[in-house]
Amino acid sequence: MVRKTASGDVEFVVDADPEESEPIGAIYQDAGPVLADHIANLNVPLIEKEAYTDAWGTWISGYAPVFTSKGELAGVLAVDFPFEQILTDQKNLALTCI
Repeated sequence: MVRKTASGDVEFVVDADPEESEPIGAIYQDAGPVLADHIANLNVPLIEKEAYTDAWGTWISGYAPVFTSKGELAGVLAVDFPFEQILTDQKNLALTCI
């Protein structure tokens, strides 16, 4: 999960990968364009339309807003799908249709 800081940066709040997790408060320098553009006012789930690359790989990511009990945006849940796996799955699907 990530959130926007007062200075406008995207910071990690929780990272699910225990082997490569970022500390809470670490700034995410390479956020995908959809996340970077919408983190301050995301109110519906969104997905990157194009693959993007960060320090951990190449991804298509989906984002869902998380709200407080008062309806304020608390952060954004981000789910990353490895782009190479998407290409492999796409190829395998195409081969099964032949």
